[in-house]
Amino acid sequence: MASSSPEGKVASETGPTSAEIDCARIIPDAKMTQKRKRDEGDSERLPVSRATGANTTRSDTGQDTVPGETIGKSSENQTGNRIDASQVTQAAESGMIILVLPNIQLVERLRHTSAPLPRAEIDLVSTAAIEALAAINPFLRHIVTIKFVRNERKNFLNIRIRKEYIATVSFTAYPQTVVLCTLSMHLEPFIEVHVVRACGGVVRRWSDVDLGGADAQGIRAAIAAVKRRYGLTGEAFRYTADGTGNAPAIDGVFAGVRERMRSGAGSHLAFHLCIRVATKMYAKLLPVLAALPEPRVRAAMAVVQNEHYTAVYRQVTDIEPWLRHFVQPIRAAYPEIRSNYLSSVFAVLDADDGCIYEFHFSDKFEPYIIAVVLDPREGKLVRLTSRHVTHLSRAIAAFKHKFGIANEAYHYTPYAERMVTDAFVHKGGADMKSKAHSTDFHLKIRVSTKMYMDRLQVFSFLRLGELRDRVEPIQYNFSRETMPWAKVLAVLRAEADVYAQEARH
Repeated sequence: MASSSPEGKVASETGPTSAEIDCARIIPDAKMTQKRKRDEGDSERLPVSRATGANTTRSDTGQDTVPGETIGKSSENQTGNRIDASQVTQAAESGMIILVLPNIQLVERLRHTSAPLPRAEIDLVSTAAIEALAAINPFLRHIVTIKFVRNERKNFLNIRIRKEYIATVSFTAYPQTVVLCTLSMHLEPFIEVHVVRACGGVVRRWSDVDLGGADAQGIRAAIAAVKRRYGLTGEAFRYTADGTGNAPAIDGVFAGVRERMRSGAGSHLAFHLCIRVATKMYAKLLPVLAALPEPRVRAAMAVVQNEHYTAVYRQVTDIEPWLRHFVQPIRAAYPEIRSNYLSSVFAVLDADDGCIYEFHFSDKFEPYIIAVVLDPREGKLVRLTSRHVTHLSRAIAAFKHKFGIANEAYHYTPYAERMVTDAFVHKGGADMKSKAHSTDFHLKIRVSTKMYMDRLQVFSFLRLGELRDRVEPIQYNFSRETMPWAKVLAVLRAEADVYAQEARH
């Protein structure tokens, strides 16, 4: 969802500002230690870690909020001791530990090991990776997650966008700050506004917003960009999480916040700013919703709006049962769209088999669209029948036609390989939430980097091209082995035949 307007450009095009350089000083000594060891031809000698008392082992780069994951924060080891950036830096300064190389790649002996890493070491690895990413771009500390992942062959790290920023439709950057405008995750027809500082992180309170200076200008510019892009007129704003603060224009928002500040009620007022859009537009921007019957989607969303932040998950899924597969209950059963579908780009409800064939962008810094098949009762399917394969082929043709895609390539993890990884996990080789492959069927379709960055604007802001050149896990994602559709189709049909034979016996 690209915008060529000035609001879509990063202020520091010519290089980091002094504040950015200060942020990057978090682990300079760690980088120098790593460089010194490489220059001495000893980059893979791993001494005992002072922090864990064990030989370190490493991985490749990131995802969500589960064991082994870091979200720009310090983490905890198994004994409850805090592991933060200072520990990593101190250990590196003394030459006692090397966690990741400057390109965010795990050192060799951490990539390939027959034994799972202890949790404390996983936390150190993840923290080191976050710090190394922050040295490249300080905003990465606040916008990405790191997840330690393991399969039967190696350890690696996954780098992913935090779910609240996946559906970024526009951004405006000014010195040391970015305003990200994202689709609401909460099944409400809103575009949410987030203010993120390079060094301070996400702005949490209105009292931290400069209502008379750069922040106010940046928020106005971001909203103007969204209005131009989607032709919004007569929009309304909500500026309190409880829904009591509403205004017809952004200046009214600022006036309302100032009034609460003057009355003393706003000193701890949480930063919350949403732009109201039409329900039909919201569903259009999330095609997985557009594939469902519009009256039921409207009715479900009306329940969410009328029962703000209450236990409405069951009511919503009773109205539209399909939503059980696309939203999850949080905060006392309040529905939140699952992260996969926040980047939905195409979906079709097949009239013949009753399944939804859904396509969404990967959030893993890789220019791929992921196709999945959902059954109304079972949700995402693990195996496809020959009928599913035929309908998937039809859905892919419709997807290609809509976006003018040709000569595309595919990456597919066969069913047998997914089962090998599952067996490895079940035998204790890795935590279930840290396994490398999803069990469910998923087909990756390689698209242009431009399309990827245009549709997921957060990657434009983070300058995906530069990160690809500097970060090894992202380089790896771009270099995945691919094949033409004819070969993928042959594999899928063969798997369907085996599935049918097993069903007969």
